[in-house]
Amino acid sequence: MVLQNTIPLKLHSQVERLIQISSCLEDLDFTFIHEIVVKRCPIDLAPILEAGKAEIVAQIHSEDRFGMTPLMYAIALGDATAATALIKAGASVHRQGPFGCNLVDYVCHLPPNTCASLLDLLLTAGADAIVAFPKRWSPLHTAAIHDNVTMMERLLHEGARPDCIGPWGNRPIHYAASENSVQVVRLLYERGVNLNVLADNTISPLAVAIQHNATGAQSVLLELGADHLITGDWGTHFHLAAYWGYEETFRTLSNFKLRGLDVDARNAKGLTATSVFEQRYDKTDELTTAFYQLKDSIKSQSSEYCQVEDEVEDTDEFFDADEFLRVDGLS
Repeated sequence: MVLQNTIPLKLHSQVERLIQISSCLEDLDFTFIHEIVVKRCPIDLAPILEAGKAEIVAQIHSEDRFGMTPLMYAIALGDATAATALIKAGASVHRQGPFGCNLVDYVCHLPPNTCASLLDLLLTAGADAIVAFPKRWSPLHTAAIHDNVTMMERLLHEGARPDCIGPWGNRPIHYAASENSVQVVRLLYERGVNLNVLADNTISPLAVAIQHNATGAQSVLLELGADHLITGDWGTHFHLAAYWGYEETFRTLSNFKLRGLDVDARNAKGLTATSVFEQRYDKTDELTTAFYQLKDSIKSQSSEYCQVEDEVEDTDEFFDADEFLRVDGLS
C-alpha cells in the first residue's frame, strides 16, 4: 500500500525487487522510511522526503516495535546522508530510544572517523551532548567503553564532566579500565580525574582492570601512579588477581614494583590471596607458575620497601640523638 501511494507507478516493480519481504521485518513494525534507512530498500531517501507527501512525512517520527525512529537507525548506522535528510525534513534530535538512550549516545558507538561529523550534525540541530539517561548513564560512559578519544574530547569540550557519576557510582574511568580503553584512561588523567576514585562497591579503576583482565589499562594506571595499596572487604589487589585468575594479569602485575603490598594480608573472610588462588578448580601449571611469580615479585618488592623504611627510621634516630646532644651542650 505504501509503495502504491508514494512511489511512481513505473518504479513499483523495481522497488519491489529491492525490498526483501520477510515475516521477521514485519514483526519489527518498520515503516517505508525505516526500510530505506536500514538499506532493505536501497533507494535515495532525500527525494522521497523532499516530495513532502503527508503519509511519508508522518513516518519520520514513527517508532518500530523497539521504539527506534528512522533517525535513530541512521545515526546508529553512521549514515550521515540519511541523517541529514531526516533532520532537514523535521526529524527530532531530542527523542529518546530504548532504555532512555539519546542520539548522541548512538554516535559514541561509531568509529572516530565517523562520529565527529555526525556529532556536529546533531549539535547544530540542537541536541544535548551532556544529558544523562535514566540511572545516570551518559554518552561519556559510552565513549569510555569504546576508547573513543575523539568523541570524549568533543563531549568534554561541550561541558561534560570527566568524572561524572554513572550507574552504581561508576565513573567513565571505571568503564575505560574495564574495557582496556588505554587512550581514554590517559585522556581522563590529563583532565584531572582521580585514578583511585571508588565506585559504590569500593572498587577502584585498577581493581576493575584486574577483574576484566584489561592488562593495557592495568599498565597505564600503574604507570600514571594509581594506588596499588587500596584495600576493601575483598582484600588487596593481590586478592582480586588471585580470585579472577588471569595468567596475563599475573604476568603484567609482576612487571611493576608493588611495594608495600602484603602477600599475607587477609580479606573479610579471613583468607590470604594464596588461599583464594589455591581454592580454584581451574588451576593449570602455567597459571600456577604465573601466580607464584607474582607473589615472589611482591614479596621481593616488599622486602626492599621494608629495608628502605628501616633505613629511614635509623636516619631519623641518628638525627634525633645528634639534636639531643646539641641541646644538652654535650657536643
